[in-house]
Formats: sequence, C-alpha cells, structure tokens
Amino acid sequence: MLAGEDVSFDDPPPAPDIAERDSAPATAPDEKRILYYRNPTGLPDTSPTPKKDSMGMDYLPVFDGEETDGSTVTVSAGRLQRSGVRTAKATLAIISEPVVVPGVVALDERRSA
Repeated sequence: MLAGEDVSFDDPPPAPDIAERDSAPATAPDEKRILYYRNPTGLPDTSPTPKKDSMGMDYLPVFDGEETDGSTVTVSAGRLQRSGVRTAKATLAIISEPVVVPGVVALDERRSA
C-alpha cells in the first residue's frame, strides 16, 4: 500500500461467481441516469440540458444518487484515522487550555462620532 492510498474499513464487495461472470454481457457497466446539469461555480442555477455558464464553463452533470446540496463533505474512515481526527460527545465545560487563533481587532467607524 502506498502512503497516499486511502484505507477502507468497509467489507470488500463479494467476487462474482464464475457462472455469473460468464453469463454477464461484455458491455460497459450500467451508466447512471443524468438528472440535471448544475452550474460549475456553485450557483444554484440548474438546467435540464447541457449548456455553458456566462464564463464559458460547461455545466456539470448530476447523476441519479449523487444529488447533494454542496454543503456536505464526505471523508473516508481511513483518511480520518490517518489525520488523527477524534470525536467526543459535546458537553458544556470550561476550556482549560489556551486557544490561539488569528484575528483582527478594528474600530467600527460607523458607530463612532
């Protein structure tokens, strides 16, 4: 396994039986049906037919089973484990360690006279 490969903790799909493999047609796997085309820049604009946006970029096809709102990120279990991500139940507690974050303190000129 290479360092950049993703580790999967899911059970691998069962191998097809020899009889099933021989009887299966030698065509391409079933293609998913295209539901609609979405704007490549993330705008909520969709189209039932392929087209280009105002910058000339092709709209991206959204296939059956891939409909998402764009605000969900899925990360595999292997990648989470390699990253050292830990989860815990949310509780109300005092933060005992200092938290250092970048920030800017600025005067709100609209509220000064």
